[in-house]
Amino acid sequence: MLLNSWSLALLLISLLVVFLLAVAGRSAVAVIRFWNPASDDSRQLGLESQVWLASTLVSYALALQILSLILLVLAADSFAAVITGAMCATGTLLANPFGMPALAVKLAGVFLYGFWLVLHRLDISSEHYPLVRAKCWYLLALLPWLALDIGLQTLYLFNLDPDIIVSCCAVVFTPGSSDSQLLVDLAGETPLPFFYGGVGALLGLGCWLWWRINLGSGFAGVGEQPAGAALADGGGRRLPTSAGVWLYGLLWLLFVPLALLTVTASFSSYIYAMPFHNCPFCILRPEYYYFGFAIYLPLLLAAFAGINLPLLGLFAGYPGLAPAVAARRRTALRNSLLLLLLFTLFASYHFLRYLVGGGQW
Repeated sequence: MLLNSWSLALLLISLLVVFLLAVAGRSAVAVIRFWNPASDDSRQLGLESQVWLASTLVSYALALQILSLILLVLAADSFAAVITGAMCATGTLLANPFGMPALAVKLAGVFLYGFWLVLHRLDISSEHYPLVRAKCWYLLALLPWLALDIGLQTLYLFNLDPDIIVSCCAVVFTPGSSDSQLLVDLAGETPLPFFYGGVGALLGLGCWLWWRINLGSGFAGVGEQPAGAALADGGGRRLPTSAGVWLYGLLWLLFVPLALLTVTASFSSYIYAMPFHNCPFCILRPEYYYFGFAIYLPLLLAAFAGINLPLLGLFAGYPGLAPAVAARRRTALRNSLLLLLLFTLFASYHFLRYLVGGGQW
């Protein structure tokens, strides 16, 4: 399977990412050791040039690594045509022990890699470039995760045998099936009340935070500004209390797995118009008009914005970053709420149409 076009594309991306990060990692170590913005000697000037080049290389590398998540899912779906028993990405990802872990690591990596890109945009918004060292430390901390990401993907592709027989999604995702390792037995209960309860909690807390921001009655939390100081954006509006913001981010961390479970266990069967077909991957196929992308992309983008909301506050105390942090947090809060509504609309569409239509598929 290594000669498959999808496999070659994934492996080439991995090689390119490794090369770009190897070059950037060398510069990151030099910056951590010798960076001194107060100095104007030749070494500092050289480091400043390296920082711009390294940041550009890292940005492209991490963007490619984020893209590889989509490519892996599409590749796994294409492998179903040559692996016996597989009907979609479910069977091929379970064809060896590395498929599902590779997907899970890539999914978590989207948030980890994306946050470096956010830090970079935040850093260059200030003329002081106060996050140069922080970005370098974070990049070095990301390298083990990137190695795990690329390693699992390579092991999955290398050990993919087209001659084996795998289970299709109809077997794997059947509630109560002895072969299922991915879906909790939901016979007799449904995650829908918890799902809509989670949506309501996020919307309620998010709207309250938005109201506090625009009302200007919030206070900066610990680590955002010195005690007693308000963190304001360009319009003078102060951010809400740190506790509410961190609770919002925590709710998003809990909501993402709940949302994925609900899409798989409940909503997917309404999309397929088949009560016993539960699969999170088939909805990405052309016969269902790639509807899964309209569900998963808003969810991931909303979760990324929601989780970033408290994390960005950690950098508000750096020189020149307070207005930029406040503006980006307002944008993150707004985007998370709008994308949550969009995700809920798309995820619920077939289910609500079924209810409104009087139970007709």
